[in-house]
Amino acid sequence: MEPITEVEVLRPIKIIPHDIWYSLVDAFGYAGYWAHIEVSEYNGLRHVTRDEIRNYINENGGIENFQTYSEVSKQNMPYKTSMTDSLVALNAMKGYRYMSQIPLLGGELTVYDSESGVWNEEIEDYERDKLGVINSQTIKEGIDLFAEVGRRHFDDFISQSGDAITADVLLQYIVLGKITYG
Repeated sequence: MEPITEVEVLRPIKIIPHDIWYSLVDAFGYAGYWAHIEVSEYNGLRHVTRDEIRNYINENGGIENFQTYSEVSKQNMPYKTSMTDSLVALNAMKGYRYMSQIPLLGGELTVYDSESGVWNEEIEDYERDKLGVINSQTIKEGIDLFAEVGRRHFDDFISQSGDAITADVLLQYIVLGKITYG
């Protein structure tokens, strides 16, 4: 018999929209030092209230019909206590509650350099340099890069031991395709 010199293990993992959304929420709270984020495409989504979502879920069979199993958190998402965060229900309703959900529901966010703002009197707002967008395509590409290049942070993401820096790294891969800040 030959001695073992190495063993390569490849394990596919399904990352659901909730796993991504939770990281985007963390990243948006942390990345203000480099990112200014605005909605650029709603794609027919409308803002909905907690009561609208709760009523929709209850009228359509209850939360069990709107949960998805997460291999990352090892449980059904959303939790029963946070049923109004069901991305499945929001997608069915063509609605969103938070800006961070928009790219997961078919819309798009644009990310601008928060330090490049120059006040424009005509539009009464800052003009900023565009860094990129967050949409379903850039999320998929960013997660692939995150898994391939950002190995340590990706492992933290998968094991749920990550923090705001982990989320910021994911956001940079999604928006920029590389780590530029921090």
